[in-house]
Amino acid sequence: MKWWHRPLRISAVQCSYGEDSFDILKNTVIPRAFNTEQLFHLTAEGHMSFYEEKLHGKKLDEYLVEAHKNNINEIIYINVHCFAKKYKDLYPEWVQLDKEGNELKAYDTYYFNCINGGWLEYFLENLKGLCQHDIDGIFLDGPVI
Repeated sequence: MKWWHRPLRISAVQCSYGEDSFDILKNTVIPRAFNTEQLFHLTAEGHMSFYEEKLHGKKLDEYLVEAHKNNINEIIYINVHCFAKKYKDLYPEWVQLDKEGNELKAYDTYYFNCINGGWLEYFLENLKGLCQHDIDGIFLDGPVI
């Protein structure tokens, strides 16, 4: 039977404010008998999680080894409907605008992405990189893909 056909006990730590992800795995996920994790905290900045191969690939591989040793399946969580200010500053053309040219914000904090620009190519490049790792699934949060 495939793991996703069995009952899932899913851990979902939905933020990161500097906590060590390996401590979360060791002190929260493993001892509470979860068998699956919606992995958000490893790539998160606050309440926003976006996977970048160059930034997260090595750490993800190390995390997957520890999780799989403990029979925990890893579903990687990625925000695909909005992004943090650091991306807006780097790529202002990625921001979705209303008909008056005003930036559209998500949750009054993040920026909705325009899928007609370079964001989609950047996202797909990182998604291809993510698929090269020993992950068990991907959760795309957002209505734009």
